[in-house]
Amino acid sequence: MEPLLVTGIGSLPHRDPVAATAFVSRFAPKLPFWPQLPQASPAEAMVAQAARDVAPWSDAVACGLSAFERGMKRGMFRDAVAVKGQLVGPLTLAIAEARGRFDAAALEETTARVTMLAREQIRRLKALHASVVVFLDEPALGTLPDATPAREREAAWSAVAAALAAIREAGARAGIHCCAAPPLAAVEALAPDVFSFDATEHLDAVLADARVARWLSDADRVLAFGLVPPLRKPDVDELFRRAVRIPPSWLRQAWITPSCGIASGSIAAAEQVFDAALALASRLRGALTPGAGS
Repeated sequence: MEPLLVTGIGSLPHRDPVAATAFVSRFAPKLPFWPQLPQASPAEAMVAQAARDVAPWSDAVACGLSAFERGMKRGMFRDAVAVKGQLVGPLTLAIAEARGRFDAAALEETTARVTMLAREQIRRLKALHASVVVFLDEPALGTLPDATPAREREAAWSAVAAALAAIREAGARAGIHCCAAPPLAAVEALAPDVFSFDATEHLDAVLADARVARWLSDADRVLAFGLVPPLRKPDVDELFRRAVRIPPSWLRQAWITPSCGIASGSIAAAEQVFDAALALASRLRGALTPGAGS
């Protein structure tokens, strides 16, 4: 897959799923994502979408998915090299439903539930495009305290590993998105196909960590840099000055995204953010000239 594609984490500030799908076709034409619309309904929040008592990916909890399907079938995404989906990860879901507590028994149940949801989402996305990428949204993976007992940490990582395996078995590339501090030990151990993180806050830590370089030694892996802040007008020159510190070899395995929080703003602000992401990606592609480092 070509480098420096632009995509979204998932959520947008729209209330109208048709308008949200048109937004995706405009700003992420090569790696489109189905839009989650939490401003349209609280049921569209990532934890609510995975609740036990809701039908998987129905319009009641994911109206953007069916709108995205209709848009794909009408030819809105002819330039797509893949399509992207997303859902809450099993660890984050378990902790959210337990009101912040870690419960290994609950984790077993949420892993099974997330696995079922991932398979159903991939089935629908594979009907639209041969190449599918699905992110597990796992902020809890980056917030496990250092003092977490080894048994609990192992259970947490095993749950995420099982969900990643289910995504791959269903025929998609498996990613992790974490808007908290990047869990770099987990990234190396779990070896997702894509790792997405908030580069507005954590770029320096990721660039300095040898575990990331080891993980990226597999040329098929992708690091998705959330370089564009969501709630202020981005300065593309400033973003470029930060981004050119990324090694060229990493940029060849990079995607560009907004960082988390875009759904809480306005549609106009979201347009500015994605405009900046596209401009930044274009400038970075221009910087990847032959012989520009290793």
